[in-house]
Amino acid sequence: MPIIGTPAGAAPEQQACVGGILVKPKDPQDLAKAIEQICQLSDAEWRAMSKTALEKVINYDWEDATNLFEAALYADGEGHAQLTNKA
Repeated sequence: MPIIGTPAGAAPEQQACVGGILVKPKDPQDLAKAIEQICQLSDAEWRAMSKTALEKVINYDWEDATNLFEAALYADGEGHAQLTNKA
């Protein structure tokens, strides 16, 4: 099944390969538009998007999630260090 998600956590990476649609957080109109888009796909398009989504997430594991989380923490820490050094 195609994925509909918000740009948080693994969603952007998971949907980067056309396996789904990113919607704006807390935006019901954007969510409704994404649902309509997926419902209007041809059978072949739906199956292709579903296959892409499955192939992307089937190999995603806790180690991947942990690595991405740690990278985000380091990047955030570096940003804070730069702000502190400029102050």
